[in-house]
Amino acid sequence: MSWIIRADVELPGMRWRACLLVVGLLLGTVRAEPGLPVTLDERGPYLILATQRAEKAYAPALARAARLHPGSRRLALDPIRPQACLGVLKKVRPRYTLLFMTPQELNVDFAWRWMELTAGLDEDPFVDTRTGILTGEATDAYFARLEGVLAGKETVPPRLVDNLGPIVGSSEPVRGSYFLPAVSARLDGRSFGHPAGKLSHDDVLLMATAGLLHLGGHGDPAGVLGGMQAADWSQLPLAPAFLFNGCCFGGVTDSSPSFCLATLRSRPLAYFASLYPDHGMPVYQEIDRLALTGGSAGDLIKGTQDEVILALGASRPRLPHLEPGVTPSWTVSQTMLYGTASRVLFGDPSVRLKIPAVGSPFKLLEQDAVLLDAGLPATLTDTFHGDLCSTPNMFNARALLEWPASRGKLTGVEVLVWGKKLRSRVVGAAVEDGRVLRVQVDIESTGLFRSPFFVPGATVRCRFAPQRGPRSPG
Repeated sequence: MSWIIRADVELPGMRWRACLLVVGLLLGTVRAEPGLPVTLDERGPYLILATQRAEKAYAPALARAARLHPGSRRLALDPIRPQACLGVLKKVRPRYTLLFMTPQELNVDFAWRWMELTAGLDEDPFVDTRTGILTGEATDAYFARLEGVLAGKETVPPRLVDNLGPIVGSSEPVRGSYFLPAVSARLDGRSFGHPAGKLSHDDVLLMATAGLLHLGGHGDPAGVLGGMQAADWSQLPLAPAFLFNGCCFGGVTDSSPSFCLATLRSRPLAYFASLYPDHGMPVYQEIDRLALTGGSAGDLIKGTQDEVILALGASRPRLPHLEPGVTPSWTVSQTMLYGTASRVLFGDPSVRLKIPAVGSPFKLLEQDAVLLDAGLPATLTDTFHGDLCSTPNMFNARALLEWPASRGKLTGVEVLVWGKKLRSRVVGAAVEDGRVLRVQVDIESTGLFRSPFFVPGATVRCRFAPQRGPRSPG
């Protein structure tokens, strides 16, 4: 496919009206290709919660949601006291929960309290429902688009675009993605950066034709610093896409201007973003997870929350309360953990986007997890801890493993490469739903995506204590 001649566009306040016709033609060409399948995960229960203000503001969207999910339950949500929903959540035990809130009601404190609440519905520390949020003036239009996609009237382009944000040096798009090599190889991947304050028409058109779109760089509530701003994004005719924002504050809705609300007016099928400063790597892990599991949008955000919980030692999350005017005195690790815990999903959590599958990096034997392929470098990186990395301010390698709970209690691990033992430690291990033992093991590294562990055949050897059955009477 050929792109139009590059023509730099100044930011902020750039105008793309002249190229909208070209975008429409280009989108038409892309959408003529077989699109990525989109379905709804019909497993329930499905719970709809709405604040009093949202009930009034989003009545048409609430009606559409109920029609799309027959059998769903609809109840009230108190945005100040979300813990008031605990009884309902424990009784219904929803697989999916859709929250309707006004932009002024959503903030980072709510996101943290909601994560704590939904991790407390049973005995294990992991999150127990998959949550999506709808807010802003485009809630009804969101469902209209989703219904159109499900009916085949619009398709998701089979393309991954990785917008790295402002960079120094060449900004020409290239094939593939350094951070997502396996996924981009299967989805006609393109990566590009741009000079600070400038995007080209080519860049805009490329983003408009993505079925999976990543936004990188530093951010504030108004947009990407030196990149896309709220006013600019709202003019872009985005294809129905899963949009992953790795910039800080990309999910903030109670500010003006709000990059998040402008993005939602473009009606992505799913938008993943944070309400606080976070690290840019978990967003790549979310995209990897989509290829690994084939799950729903709600599965992806639950996976992010569960990985925070594992990184906290597999304990029930206890997240901070921010005090106005007080700068938190957190460690770097805490800052990254709490920021990632602020990531939320905007959109229906039951939406499933099927992309070409990527195989698990590990083969599980009786006690060994053998690395087959290091082609998922983001997934094999712990962005919360760097104590085993020889390069300052970089990250440990990691292995995320899932064993049958019947293996018993994990009592220790060792990591071996060609008979040599690598430094490692168990970060967290806990059983979920009585069935799956989830384990995170961190391993020594030498820099970003560099570790002696990253060779086929590297082995994480786990030691288990067999579960004791009930004692016989007498």
